[in-house]
Amino acid sequence: MKHKGLWIFFIILLVLLVIGIVIWILIFDKKSPSKSNGHSNGGGNGGGNGSSNNNLPPQTTTLRFINNCSYDLMLEGRTGVVTQAGNPNDQPAGIPEPLPGYTTPNLLSSGGYFDYEISSSGLAATRFWPKYGCVSGVCQTGDSDPFWPQGGCPSGVGCSPPADSLFEATWGCSLPNSSSCSFLNPNANNTSTSARVSQTTTYFDTSAVNGFTLPFTVQMSGSSSGACDVQLIDATQLNVANCPISNIGLETSTDLTWYNNAETIGLGCFSPCTYLTYPQPYGLGLPLSNSSTTSPQAQYCCPTPPFTSSSCRAGPVSSTAYTNYIHTATGSNVYAFSYDDAHGLHTCPSSNVKYTVTYCPIGSPAYPATFDN
Repeated sequence: MKHKGLWIFFIILLVLLVIGIVIWILIFDKKSPSKSNGHSNGGGNGGGNGSSNNNLPPQTTTLRFINNCSYDLMLEGRTGVVTQAGNPNDQPAGIPEPLPGYTTPNLLSSGGYFDYEISSSGLAATRFWPKYGCVSGVCQTGDSDPFWPQGGCPSGVGCSPPADSLFEATWGCSLPNSSSCSFLNPNANNTSTSARVSQTTTYFDTSAVNGFTLPFTVQMSGSSSGACDVQLIDATQLNVANCPISNIGLETSTDLTWYNNAETIGLGCFSPCTYLTYPQPYGLGLPLSNSSTTSPQAQYCCPTPPFTSSSCRAGPVSSTAYTNYIHTATGSNVYAFSYDDAHGLHTCPSSNVKYTVTYCPIGSPAYPATFDN
């Protein structure tokens, strides 16, 4: 009987131990933020805690932007056409114009979306990017010169660096008569057929040539999307907290993180070119010349001339820690430097393809990044 009592005692103890382990897992086993280069992943959009946006209406337009972050964003959308004095949008002269029929920037509410319809006649050199931390029309990111709302840069504050998560596209023409297609450069008054956008192809990219801020995805859908060279650009794991410390031709390795003024938050990650050439206090402000091929800023920015696509790719910019990080984190589908066409440039048929850009997609790291002092 004594032995039987001991067995019962041990069985009860074992059951209590199992129950305790289960409770500990359910309540206390929280996933701790990952760290890299002294950064932590906390304090941002919540990453994978976002909604799946299944409640949004079906996309009927060519291009949709979705904000899966836990905060509102502003969305810029511009063309390659430069504004002239006295323009109807009442914007300063010399700034790329908004898309035809739209104003910019536009509110991209948390959990919401914004749609653009692109004309079937095509549209050249469009560029879109998110703006974070906006208060009274001034944002912590995305207000790069010349896109600050009032033109120029605000006194005492300055413009934010141009290190944005960019989506760019020249939209192909799907009209049966190519003579009705739009021109590549409407300001040139060029009527030659060669100046018109492609009748059959849309060329697009996501670019980290200047740097990046928010993680994102670009999903292609529609009856012709199978003919695109890629159906998904997945930059979910772009993480400012992992912005690399890179050897960019200086005496010491360089932290490319773009910090806020208090140096407590990482707002973005600079490319080597941007860090070397952007004015202080964010960058070094080194001059970029079209006659030098040996300075660090020339080798990492590849100005043309004197660089060609082949000489740029043969140089050190193609193998930096930054380039390797961008390619690894995005499945080698995002531009990391000028002339990175093999990775960044993509094509789709000009008709029957929809593009959906999502910021802070499910599973993405928190943005902005905080770091330990």
